[in-house]
Amino acid sequence: MQSDTESDAEIQDLSLRDVLPAYMAMMNSRPFSRLLEIFSPHVAGGQFDLSPRYVNQIPVPHLFVLSSSVRIGQIVARLSALGNKPRLLDDDWRSEADRLTIELYGNDIFNQV
Repeated sequence: MQSDTESDAEIQDLSLRDVLPAYMAMMNSRPFSRLLEIFSPHVAGGQFDLSPRYVNQIPVPHLFVLSSSVRIGQIVARLSALGNKPRLLDDDWRSEADRLTIELYGNDIFNQV
């Protein structure tokens, strides 16, 4: 039985150029917005206070490292594909970004908040 980090044909060979769009898709998902809402207070106009003292507390997965896992690497690759062709107003795009973000973080974190 292969471990999740063994090198084989299923492991994604992602570069930093691939991972950055994955972060874009993840951070534009509704689940990530929920995390932002939990950690960052609102300021005037309903915007979030994005001061480092708040946003540095948000758990952000290290996608480049996690992409070496077979299962997580596939999630990161799909997020990257979404991030390369952002359609933030498209319901299907948003639903897929939401689903992948929940899959990345795990259902438990969003069921508790």
